[in-house]
Amino acid sequence: MSFSTCAINAYNAALGPHHNWMIRTSAKTGLLMAPSREYVLDHIFGGVEKSKAIPMEERYAKILNLQ
Repeated sequence: MSFSTCAINAYNAALGPHHNWMIRTSAKTGLLMAPSREYVLDHIFGGVEKSKAIPMEERYAKILNLQ
């Protein structure tokens, strides 16, 4: 699943129900232009090796109750 798809799904679940059609459409269009997952991870974790970034990502997901 692409990063854009994940972001759109999160938006639909959290914010979409509270926005009108125009805002929802604009937000989804913007999220479709989101960068790749690798690009985001590289900027969040500052170029950490991929083998080390995955456990960090899982740890943050547990902290945020995403898993």
